[in-house]
Amino acid sequence: MKIHEKVALGVKTRLSLEIPYVNTWNEAMALGILPRNVPKTTAHLWRLVDDIWFISGDRSTDLNFYSKRSLLLGVYASTELFMLTDKSKNFIETWKFLDRRIEEAVGAGMEFHKLKDITFAAGKGFLDMTTLLKGFPNKVENSIEDIKREFGNTNNK
Repeated sequence: MKIHEKVALGVKTRLSLEIPYVNTWNEAMALGILPRNVPKTTAHLWRLVDDIWFISGDRSTDLNFYSKRSLLLGVYASTELFMLTDKSKNFIETWKFLDRRIEEAVGAGMEFHKLKDITFAAGKGFLDMTTLLKGFPNKVENSIEDIKREFGNTNNK
């Protein structure tokens, strides 16, 4: 297998583990981007993409180390979000989406100026996800039900 095929397989394998929870995964993601959880969520995602690259055979220690992982973070996050709305049988559309994102990332890796733009866009996309917090309570203890109740009350005001 080529390295990008191994990376795609790593992402697909990880996302496949979410399939049993896909109907409630958006709630878990919402909890993950609460301000108090962002450091842990970011560390988890960084470790995930680092593991995928390492298992795929990447041993870079230069600037490529960071750019590859940043690109993969964008690929992973966008594919995960796509998967939440995919109603196709066996998530076939998600896997096609993943393949397209991997192809784009490979192409971007070959042209450094595009890599910089895509990395910036991926980071911006991740930060933009925090806008989903608008209307969430300022303080959340543990319960997703509390979040739903508070979020619903905020929207009705």
